[in-house]
Amino acid sequence: MLLDATVVNAAIGNTLIGDIVRPVVTVVLGGILTAACLKVLRRPRQIAHFLDDVRGEDARPGVPPRPGLMERVGTLEDVAKFNATAVAEAHAAAAEARTHAAAAKEAAEKNAVANGAIAAQLEVIVQSVAQLQPNKGSTMFDRLGRIEKDTATVVGRPVQAPPIDHHPHPGGTP
Repeated sequence: MLLDATVVNAAIGNTLIGDIVRPVVTVVLGGILTAACLKVLRRPRQIAHFLDDVRGEDARPGVPPRPGLMERVGTLEDVAKFNATAVAEAHAAAAEARTHAAAAKEAAEKNAVANGAIAAQLEVIVQSVAQLQPNKGSTMFDRLGRIEKDTATVVGRPVQAPPIDHHPHPGGTP
């Protein structure tokens, strides 16, 4: 509530202090009223700026057009739909990639087991072939030769040494 002049006069009376206080109170009240009026007068300008933003502005010489609020919201909705579609496609691609990765991992594990089995079989074959080559006494070839020689000696016939092929052909004789 603003102070009325009669209330101020009754409170301070007709004294020297009253003569000083009255103009001060008047100036303060005037300042308060001026500030309130300026605030009230600023509101229509702010409302006009807001309405310009909502409506948008047409192009002027040297100034590009500014789209209105509804046009901007429509653009944002289009972008959001596009992004939602892109995200859904990315999720689908990621799920498909996970499926392919799981299948590739399973195939690699099966191949590793198969490769291990093949490697073991190949090692047995290599060792078997090595036993069929002479090496001065420790292979099957050398042992069979000694057995044949011992048998021939016991039976009393001469020992014929088999021809040694130092370059054996894979799969038998050529």
